[in-house]
Parts: sequence; structure tokens; C-alpha cells
Amino acid sequence: MQDILKEVLLDHVKSPKNKKELDNPDLSGHSNNPVCGDVVKVDLQIDNDTVVDVSISGQGCAVSQASMSIFGEEIKGSSLKDVKKKIEQFKSLLGTNEVEEITILSEEARVLKFLEGNPSKIRCALLSWSAIEEVLE
Repeated sequence: MQDILKEVLLDHVKSPKNKKELDNPDLSGHSNNPVCGDVVKVDLQIDNDTVVDVSISGQGCAVSQASMSIFGEEIKGSSLKDVKKKIEQFKSLLGTNEVEEITILSEEARVLKFLEGNPSKIRCALLSWSAIEEVLE
């Protein structure tokens, strides 16, 4: 399991998915962690209540960058309702809130469960997820 975890994280750190700029995004979220200096920006292109494109950017530790990349892949093609559910389930996965059951998160997102119990790294992993959660509320 440890090797799979390292492989997934390294892939997202070395080759982040959706790292680009979007012209005229429909929603933009920004978040930072002043304790460690991590910064993320997530832009969404939405059509008919569905995320059709995602742009991510930012800088920080490997956890925040990998999680940002995973988040972009996780929500692309999802309805905004499902994006909210995925955010809630991800937070539950990391132990920051309770949901009955984790049903719609990808295996890649579930890999980050190893952070549960490490509050400083949980904050890093949640940056991009929280940035979009705030603009959806």
C-alpha cells in the first residue's frame, strides 16, 4: 500500500493535472495556509450545472499540490451537487466531519486518508477543496 501511495502522490506532484489557466472561469476559489505558506487557486468552467473544465495553480508542499491535482481530476465532469458531496466526503475521509458513508470519491482521493490524524497536513490537503466549497456556499 505504501508504494501505491507514494506512486500516486509523486505522479500528481511531478505532473499536476489541470495546471493551466482558464479564460473567463465561471467560479474561482482561492485558499492559503498562513502557517506553512501554501497557496492554491482553483478556477471552474461550468455548463448546465456541470464542471466541464478545471484550472489549478498554486505553490506549497507536496501534500497540498498532490491534493490540488487530485481534486481537479475528482470534480471534472461532476455536477455542482456532486462536487459538494465529494468535498463533504473528502473532509469525512480525513476525519474533519462526519458523513454516513463515502460513496462517490475516487480511489485516488481515498489514498489521502493516510493523512487522518495529522492536523497540519490535513489543512494542506483541504486547501483546494475548501477554496471551492467556500464559493459554492
